[in-house]
Amino acid sequence: FQGKYVISAIPPALCLKIHFNPPLPPMRNQLINRIPMGSVIKCIVYYKETFWRKKGYCGTMIIEDEEAAIGLTLDDTKPDGSFPAIIGFILARKCRRLTGLTKEERKTRLCELYAKVLGSEEALHPVHYEEKNWCEEQYSGGCYTAYFPPGIMTQYGRIIRQPVGRIYFAGTETATEWSGYMEGAVQAGERAAREILFAMRKIPDSEIWKPEPESV
Repeated sequence: FQGKYVISAIPPALCLKIHFNPPLPPMRNQLINRIPMGSVIKCIVYYKETFWRKKGYCGTMIIEDEEAAIGLTLDDTKPDGSFPAIIGFILARKCRRLTGLTKEERKTRLCELYAKVLGSEEALHPVHYEEKNWCEEQYSGGCYTAYFPPGIMTQYGRIIRQPVGRIYFAGTETATEWSGYMEGAVQAGERAAREILFAMRKIPDSEIWKPEPESV
């Protein structure tokens, strides 16, 4: 493929897998070597019924115990009551610690934790289990976004959206609002497109940045 301009909307760290000729500028190269992707495993445990609702619980759990397998859960049952489920997120250090276990071992850890928190043996008997280990994804490298260790924004923050020749950078990491979310990705993509329109002299620079309407 050939084009006059390119918008890169992939996580910055994945640019390390692309061969650039000529090479990226030193500061851009330094930046993408310093912002890794987050670590997340998304887990859904399905049950025969919403036993937690019968006990007066909403299914949301915030578990601050560092040794617990999971830190946050939500009721993921469908609106019509079908497919009763609790969805949970294994994040950061916990993810890196538990990623070495098998899928079955992670399911057991979660069910035992839910049984303890909800005070119900029913949590030990799921009918199905699904998980998504984002750390295994070759096209994202992790999830849900790149994170910036201390000092990186101070030293390299101005580089994150800076074009390199005719290569422009989008992606949720470059958003000024809702960075890390789809909303931020959309904002960043539209901004990068307007930067190119300005470079093509189709719009004035005053139109590059536009206030985004509140999502409803």
